[in-house]
Amino acid sequence: MSKLQFLSFTNKHDEDDIEFLPNGLQSFPDELRYLHWRYYPLKSLPENFSAEKLVILDMSNSQLEKLWDGVQVTFLLQFSPN
Repeated sequence: MSKLQFLSFTNKHDEDDIEFLPNGLQSFPDELRYLHWRYYPLKSLPENFSAEKLVILDMSNSQLEKLWDGVQVTFLLQFSPN
């Protein structure tokens, strides 16, 4: 799935329910342009995630507290907090 460009999860889980990601999340594909994950259960995105090609980020109702370190996106980034 290294060429995956669109990723969308919309199932609601309990806020403390991260059983389906017991070891966290390794990464997202570098080609990712659209990331929509409602109720994202983790507090941060994977450290090695390169958001260089990301255009839309929708993490509505998520537990997300930190996106990434440094500058990742130089053009358009749409962030929807709720």
